[in-house]
Amino acid sequence: MSSHAKIGIVASGLFVVLLASLYLWRRSQTVPTVYFPDGSIALFVEGDVTNVHWQRFEPPARAPSTRLDAKQAGRVVWYRMRQLLGKLHFPVPNPPRLVGLFGNVQAFPGYTGKTYLVADELLTGGETNWISFVFGGSRNARSGREWVQANLECIRTNGVMVGTMEQPYQPFSTTLCAVVVGPTTVSILAANHFKTRQSRSTKK
Repeated sequence: MSSHAKIGIVASGLFVVLLASLYLWRRSQTVPTVYFPDGSIALFVEGDVTNVHWQRFEPPARAPSTRLDAKQAGRVVWYRMRQLLGKLHFPVPNPPRLVGLFGNVQAFPGYTGKTYLVADELLTGGETNWISFVFGGSRNARSGREWVQANLECIRTNGVMVGTMEQPYQPFSTTLCAVVVGPTTVSILAANHFKTRQSRSTKK
């Protein structure tokens, strides 16, 4: 076999690998991914979750565009520069502490532009009990998206708790949670909805 033929075969092989990689990357961007409490992940399959009622948290409606004056434009530029330089700080408790689930999730859509769905079962009892989770990290977040991601990681790893409203707060139940991340929607629900799927998931 000539050297040109060998080069052609190698090039063809690399092209096939490139196409396969591109396909898998595009699929990962469109198919939701399930993140489990133990750190394992799996692609979401339609039909995995049934009979779940959701509470929706939508991104805020965009206000009609208006012309900014020089002072307002300057503030926007200053904010964007600080954002790009990582100078903005979004508080992440250190040491970790209990925070309200409802209040934090309400802020998520404004930072990411995504819709967030929380299973009703996780919010049941919120009228008479405090629905919370342990939130914290080693440093503050440098962007709204990073702050949201820190929240989701803590919800996934620590679970959602139901406890007393009086201090000191006494959680009396904890639900382990899975987080399903899609292109435009993020869902938070009890991990036991994926019992059969989790056994086939992969570690990060």
